[in-house]
Amino acid sequence: MADSDILTFGKTVLKSLYPHGYKDLHQRTTAQAIQYFFSLLILLFVAAAVLSLPAMLSFPKAIDEKLSLFAEFSTDWSIATDDPVFIPQKQPIVTFDSNDEVNFTKGLIYITNDEVYYRGKWNKIQALNASAFKEISGGNKQVTEFIFAIAIFLLPTVAIALFLIFALKYLFAAALFSLLGFIGILLSRSRLSLRECFLMALYATTVMMLLDLLLFPFQFQGLLMPFSILFGVSYGMISLTLFFILYALALVVASGKLHLR
Repeated sequence: MADSDILTFGKTVLKSLYPHGYKDLHQRTTAQAIQYFFSLLILLFVAAAVLSLPAMLSFPKAIDEKLSLFAEFSTDWSIATDDPVFIPQKQPIVTFDSNDEVNFTKGLIYITNDEVYYRGKWNKIQALNASAFKEISGGNKQVTEFIFAIAIFLLPTVAIALFLIFALKYLFAAALFSLLGFIGILLSRSRLSLRECFLMALYATTVMMLLDLLLFPFQFQGLLMPFSILFGVSYGMISLTLFFILYALALVVASGKLHLR
């Protein structure tokens, strides 16, 4: 991205946070609005991932702390298979094989009657004796490393799912409020099209993205808990409320009913 593009993008972010900026924003093309929406979403999602690093690095310690809370957590480990069981069948992630017949070259976990093999740090195969699962409470370093390896393996899938969830949330909010806004515009006899209402709603999601994604990592560290307890509301509800207020003001300004300097 060229310096001029970065500057333009930054100016657009600032404009989208101030109702007066929508005099210009609602006249932009649909392609420009969509490009801005996904560019900002990706940028903030990456920022949220970076802010989540401390929580991810402390995840093994958190697992140990939670396991130590159990007075007793034991399992009776015993499996028996006639033939290897692959889950899923074509591209196995987990393989059960009590006869130890399969060469562990694919997937994340290979479970026999006596051992659990899994891919740990740097994709290196680690072996964990099944007896480690018979008593899990009180903290178990081997089990902790096993759980952490699974979490790391699932991380890309979870990240993609979260990205899609956030994207759909903002697109749904933009579509819903643009429809409601357009109805209000018709009733007020102003001259704004449904497309313009949608573009403004898309730009107005900026305030939601900033609050949701930049604060998202901190909820795992418990830093937002005192705020939620004190005021009885979640930051997600606050971001939605700010989006609604900003969008309502943007509609009024763009329709010429209100002039802000």
